[in-house]
Amino acid sequence: MMATITFLKNNQPLELENIAVALGIIQNWADRNEFTSLTLHLESENKLRLQLEDEAVLSHWLDLATLHGDDSEIIEQQLDFAKLEYRRRLSGFGRFDR
Repeated sequence: MMATITFLKNNQPLELENIAVALGIIQNWADRNEFTSLTLHLESENKLRLQLEDEAVLSHWLDLATLHGDDSEIIEQQLDFAKLEYRRRLSGFGRFDR
């Protein structure tokens, strides 16, 4: 089953142009890592916060300019960082972070 990838701004759907390559990279990454949903929240002019599954929005973010490129290594690396934060939070270790 393919993951649902959603972009939001102020909890409203957001359409981004010229990100087809990056969207494909994100889709492949989410499917490979067995996520069913990945939401990117536009927080400021160029900052996208990630939300994996239905958990809280993570503190990790992507620069919007990253999505306009086609460097899969950079995009996947940023998503992997978010996945680590997600797993850390699920395991309860986040409560020790200050």
